Amino acid sequence: MLPIPIKNGNELPFIKYTDVLSNIFIYKKMMVIYPESYESGSIFEGLLPEDISIYTTMTFNAVERNLGTYYLGDSPSSDIHNLRTETLKQQYKLVKIRTSVYNTYNQGSHVIQYGELGINEENIFLYIGSNPINDNSTFIEEHNSLLFTPRSSKKLNAQKELLDIMTNHMHVDNSINLIGKLLFRSEKGIRVLSAVQKIGQPLVDDWACLKSMVQIFEMHCGSLSQHDMKHIRSITNICNVGISNEIMAKVSTEDYVGDYVNIDNIYTVLLGDKKPVSGGSGKVIVSEPNDHIFIFYSDHGGPGVLGMPTYLYLYADDFISVLKKKHAFNSYKKMVIYVESYESKSIFEGLLSEDISIYATTTSNAMERSWGT
Repeated sequence: MLPIPIKNGNELPFIKYTDVLSNIFIYKKMMVIYPESYESGSIFEGLLPEDISIYTTMTFNAVERNLGTYYLGDSPSSDIHNLRTETLKQQYKLVKIRTSVYNTYNQGSHVIQYGELGINEENIFLYIGSNPINDNSTFIEEHNSLLFTPRSSKKLNAQKELLDIMTNHMHVDNSINLIGKLLFRSEKGIRVLSAVQKIGQPLVDDWACLKSMVQIFEMHCGSLSQHDMKHIRSITNICNVGISNEIMAKVSTEDYVGDYVNIDNIYTVLLGDKKPVSGGSGKVIVSEPNDHIFIFYSDHGGPGVLGMPTYLYLYADDFISVLKKKHAFNSYKKMVIYVESYESKSIFEGLLSEDISIYATTTSNAMERSWGT
């Protein structure tokens, strides 16, 4: 949305910008500024005096990325609100609750304010005007209840769309980090991916490499959106250190390695839970009633347990419970499981039901070592 300042008589303009202030106005009395961009708190923190009649609020502090960019109206909190009676302070509190996900900060950011805070007692319409249709609306302060009652299908769809976008961003972020770890190991990977060429040098030494690397990444890890373009620097650095297309393709297909192979991630991936997993690419099994699923495990095992790189065992009863839950979700047609480990039959013996469309085979019974590697 382009910044559109609105004047009300001799009152002051409302200035909205995304990455930079696109319009500057001389003000006579007071000014309100709403910046929305990554780390926008850094624009004002320690710089904006409290005595020059300027009030500003933003959807995140000076060191975090913004998750408050999705407004459900032409301007913040203006969709069904009477802006002639609602104050900047009331609006600030509403946006703060929204953006913090009801003060949990689960995928949310910190809404903060700077400058002359007394200005937030002013009515919003003095700065951005109002919609006459909403002039008879009554302000309802939001606590732990929903902001709009009832919630329209339009807003529910918008919320779902936003969550899908955020999930995709996190998936791409995790994929880049995982590729860096696989190629260069943990500590070195961060330095290589974030490296910057010397002044005067082009971004990448081999542009053909960059183009092919982007195609390989998108083929295995998903498309790069405008938000994800920031990762182009990481991909250029992969080219600049001489990584081949073949190696890039190989690591791009690995979703979870090392410490990321743990029971929490395994269960989350298997159940198709879209909440962020810990590390890895973020991919999960989003299966449907007619899908066939194959699981293969090969590692150390013991009576009733399977080993993990983190040494927190996968216990048979927990694993079977997850399989039963997967079946209850009606999210597959048939499932086949191959397990290669010591005493591997003990994972299923007496536990796996015959009526949940799962077939399992193991390389040893419940009491012997495995020689099927």
